[in-house]
Amino acid sequence: MARIIQHKKISIENLWLGYEQGVPLLESASAEVNEGEMIALVGRNGTGKSTLLRTLARLQTPMQGRVILNGTPVEALSNRELARLLSFAGPGTGTMEDLTVFELVSLGRHPYTNWWGALRDADREKINESLSFTGMLDFRDARVNRLSDGERQRVLIAMALAQDTDLLILDEPTAFLDIPNRIDVVEVLHRLRSQNRTVIFSTHDFDNVFSYADQVWIIDERRLITGSPEELGLEGAFDALFSDAGVRFDRHGLRFVRETDHREQIGLAGEDRDGRFWTARALERTGYRVEDAEEGGKPVVEVRKVKGVYRWILTLGSTTKEFTTLYELISHLTRS
Repeated sequence: MARIIQHKKISIENLWLGYEQGVPLLESASAEVNEGEMIALVGRNGTGKSTLLRTLARLQTPMQGRVILNGTPVEALSNRELARLLSFAGPGTGTMEDLTVFELVSLGRHPYTNWWGALRDADREKINESLSFTGMLDFRDARVNRLSDGERQRVLIAMALAQDTDLLILDEPTAFLDIPNRIDVVEVLHRLRSQNRTVIFSTHDFDNVFSYADQVWIIDERRLITGSPEELGLEGAFDALFSDAGVRFDRHGLRFVRETDHREQIGLAGEDRDGRFWTARALERTGYRVEDAEEGGKPVVEVRKVKGVYRWILTLGSTTKEFTTLYELISHLTRS
């Protein structure tokens, strides 16, 4: 197999973030991002995620350290040079509601137009290409204030794409979107890897983290922890993220769940994979700790599926009881 040579796109060196005379949000952070990578930035509210992204985009000055873009410190780049290398979309970006979709996306061409912002044919082609890539070409004449949240988010990504940079930085691009729109937006961002573009985005959606990200950056207790999602999972880096709030990371379900005082152990048996999975979820939600059925001395739930119909058999000692729905089973357990 041929060796793939990756080129460093952006790096941070000994970065300290915060405000003058205040406690730093981030201390001595260093990290590297290669071309074509997708980086998910996660952490609790108020830990400095937006501050870090704005610092990468040179919208905020670090207390200490530096950001290197394509081998050059960002402070050494002119505004026009930086705008041709990096695009940023975050809260407050593109809030001109009375513009059409085409007009809003055309603002992304500002590093290339003249003083009057006159568009050339090449600019219009790039705008239409960006709208097509994000699935918004048919909306080019629509007013931004008539769009849904998901459509508006795709338009903001199209504006960043129209800027024609190899690095896109996005602050919470899936915030307030429903599940299909979250998937659509992140799929659009993920497709940029085929163009060797680099994407850094913040998120609270861990489905995106484990499904798409090449690297995860975690801000926790003023530290920046980096690595692949699986590597960080193995190292337990997610475990402490919300532990003081009574939330733990479920390594197998790849999700954060509320810690509860388990009522007792319960065994689970059955050959149907889907039936076992959803039954385990229901039992855990109720407060039971699910164990293998072979270990004796505890109640056991067996999931049976006959001719496409599920049944749940609860056994405790010599007593058995059958249920036709999970709801009936859980209601019985919570009453007993």
